[in-house]
Amino acid sequence: MAKVVFASDIDKTLTDERHIIPDEVVVYLENLYKSGWEIVLLTGRTFSFAMMSLEKINFPFYLAVQNGAEVLKMPEKEIVFQTFLPISAAHSIDGICQHFGEDFLIYSGLEQGDFCYYRTTKFSPFFLAYLEKLKRISAGDWVEIKRLKDIPQTRFPLIKCLGDPLALQKIQGKLSDIDSITSSLISDSVDSSLSILLVTHKDVNKGLIFKKIVEKCGWTCPIIAAGDDNNDIPLLQAADISIAMKTGSKDLMRHATIIANSSFEHGIIPALEEAKSRLGF
Repeated sequence: MAKVVFASDIDKTLTDERHIIPDEVVVYLENLYKSGWEIVLLTGRTFSFAMMSLEKINFPFYLAVQNGAEVLKMPEKEIVFQTFLPISAAHSIDGICQHFGEDFLIYSGLEQGDFCYYRTTKFSPFFLAYLEKLKRISAGDWVEIKRLKDIPQTRFPLIKCLGDPLALQKIQGKLSDIDSITSSLISDSVDSSLSILLVTHKDVNKGLIFKKIVEKCGWTCPIIAAGDDNNDIPLLQAADISIAMKTGSKDLMRHATIIANSSFEHGIIPALEEAKSRLGF
């Protein structure tokens, strides 16, 4: 039986300036695992992009990618859950986004190649330059399309809407009228000056998916959760002790038991030590 479950966001919660989890944090998490803890990592990244940060982790853990749309048991890469959007959601989003100047990205999912569909003609020069930057650092392929009907797939784990924050807020408001989806507005992990609107199936957020993992595994022990952005709020709400990075969003801070120093300072380690003390470990 697990002593404690630690569920954590990855970017800017565990990662350093290189967008990877530093050795000190990897060793700390491994020692927690060896002492009987279970580790669950949750991210908005695709699987291949997430693994660029996680390649040094050799102990077993659960990994929820694309905001929880796909959950894998690691290191086996065994898919545990998939909760995908229908292609009709992309058409609905298309009808909304065409009024706001920028477009969106559609992610294929691990079994379909773990790549991204996009339309260059729908983006401004600014965001086309951003996409080129994204391509250089991401592990997956990019597939250019002209029309949504060019996509052979009918189900997708995640859609990302791009644009200025005000436009994304308006898009999010309109998306709230669509019962089949949910959305979360967050800071971009690659360029913190930008915002991204994550769109997933209505039953997908980090909190809901984490609860599914807990139920599947039958864990009844205390839960510690950590994050840095709005899409981590449901995760923190599912925990007994919640850790928010001090660099995180103001809304997130309202749900924090402990405020941690920046991930660039390995702030998660002293925060977890404080959490352990509160639990009597």
